[in-house]
Amino acid sequence: MKRIVSITAAIVVLLVLSIAEGATTSNSTNRIATWLDGKDFPRLDAKQAEAFAQKQQRRPEALLAAYQASNERVFLREAMAKHPRDPRVVLAAACPAGPPENNPAANAERRKWLDTLKQILPDNGLAYYLSAADHFKSGKPEIAEQEVLAGGAKPLRDYAVDSIQNTEAAYRAGGYAPAEAKALAMITLFMPHLAQLRDLGADLVSRANYHHQSGNTASADKMLRAAMKLGSQIDRTNSLTILENLVGIGIQQNALKALDPSVAFGDSGETVQVQIDRLSQRRTALRATAQEFNKRLATMSESNIGNYFEQQRRVGEAAAEQLALRK
Repeated sequence: MKRIVSITAAIVVLLVLSIAEGATTSNSTNRIATWLDGKDFPRLDAKQAEAFAQKQQRRPEALLAAYQASNERVFLREAMAKHPRDPRVVLAAACPAGPPENNPAANAERRKWLDTLKQILPDNGLAYYLSAADHFKSGKPEIAEQEVLAGGAKPLRDYAVDSIQNTEAAYRAGGYAPAEAKALAMITLFMPHLAQLRDLGADLVSRANYHHQSGNTASADKMLRAAMKLGSQIDRTNSLTILENLVGIGIQQNALKALDPSVAFGDSGETVQVQIDRLSQRRTALRATAQEFNKRLATMSESNIGNYFEQQRRVGEAAAEQLALRK
């Protein structure tokens, strides 16, 4: 899987929109369909983003929305300087979008933000998982294992819905129609933490192999169970995006493939192969629903498109697609 920067990357891979011949659609609907296909979606320019941030009194959520809508990092840097304890800002600083810098200064800065994230969000498993991923990368696997086990006992929250709502407001302030603003807020959503969680899952499987080769089967089992837990936490039935479901499924499958397919694993008593097959079926079903939905999307009205994105925020992308198809 390629490096994950935004929801757009997932949509390009999974959802190929085709506008049916003869379908009657509004100009706005056609634009949204094109944007969701990853083609030339608009950003706010620096002046529009600045006007929005200023009107919103440069609150942390406004600065982050200006950053997401414009991709101008100056707004993120301002948020980091002015609001260094806001959890949304700290998460964005600890897990920035785009190619990660790989130098001692950048690594130390990222470590500082990760430690702050754990301090201000002690009950958020995401803080511990991201910290663990960083410790694996810096060659501290023992500490990483402890962080993973701590994260597995806590729920995850990434503030994505908050980000979408605020970015939608930024696009509407920039003159976009409601349905267009909703679509653009989703398209531009930054979710770089998913790439780090995907890599963390791979590190846990590698660590399990290390323990197995060392004869420590108990620790190997613990790491594989931790990987399964991580994957299941990401692959929720109400996950905001299908991308999260697919990342979570991939993490679980990789953990299961490290085991004998004929043995039982986990609390269900099912064999490894049965679990792998069920995950494969789920992945196939998600992709099939996405493809069917996007054929329908090309003929939907602006109001129905707006309603769809509202449903996605409430129940997740997969469930929202199924609801739209039933209607």
